[in-house]
Amino acid sequence: MRNIYALLLLLAIALSAKAQDTTKRVMRRSYTIDETSMVKDSTGKVLSFAEWTALTRTREYLVVPEDFGQLNNKYVLLKKGGDAINHRLHRPAGNIPANKPVNNDPGSAIPPQPPAGDPYDKMKNWPKPIESEYFKTGQQIRSFSTHDINGNKLSLKELRGKIVVLNFWFIGCPACMDEIPALNEVSAKYKNNPNVVFIAVALDTKSYIKKFLAETPFNYQIIDDGGFYAKTYGIGLYPTNLILDKEGKVAMHWVGDAPSAPYWMTKTIDENLK
Repeated sequence: MRNIYALLLLLAIALSAKAQDTTKRVMRRSYTIDETSMVKDSTGKVLSFAEWTALTRTREYLVVPEDFGQLNNKYVLLKKGGDAINHRLHRPAGNIPANKPVNNDPGSAIPPQPPAGDPYDKMKNWPKPIESEYFKTGQQIRSFSTHDINGNKLSLKELRGKIVVLNFWFIGCPACMDEIPALNEVSAKYKNNPNVVFIAVALDTKSYIKKFLAETPFNYQIIDDGGFYAKTYGIGLYPTNLILDKEGKVAMHWVGDAPSAPYWMTKTIDENLK
């Protein structure tokens, strides 16, 4: 039972993304942690397997690699929200002595760290999110027209001329849950820009979504019962994200919770706003 639970706690950090298949309900392209992993809390205390698994069951905590540059089966337990986001944005550069320079070789396992500035710039040398199998860059996707959970009409055809960011997800998907804070941060950067629209197509019913949103903010316009639209595009892994340019063509697409997604999202949005 311990091993089964541990295998469910798969992470999509650094070199790969994680995604969930709604048919098989399994995690893919992920790292596995188990009772042999060393997990510390934010104070540095080593937690037992029973302690950290009990905390993750509350869904208020995430287990992430202690060092993103060197995956060595050591992890940190972080409260969801600010601590987890900061750990991702300001990840340590590995166990490097203070007097030893960071290796700037592109092939180095530890990516070079750019100077202070936009925190997303730290992600520019991280692996780009894994592209999905459901779309192709430059593809004109099929349009749809519906309403969000608040009754607002949404039509991809009528949104031509704007950048549209689409997210396909469902509440029972751990990878979908993990990426929400990062997606909220990106959408917040453009909240005053009417030319960028963020839409999340959920597979869940409206009542279930509203209960979820009462505890977990998701600052996209949300479409409920979106399974039909997901099937229209052949989507089978979640979360699946894509960005459409002003002509409604795919400018970027990826599958899974990718730590570098915020950088590539803002880069793609900004380039297509010009």
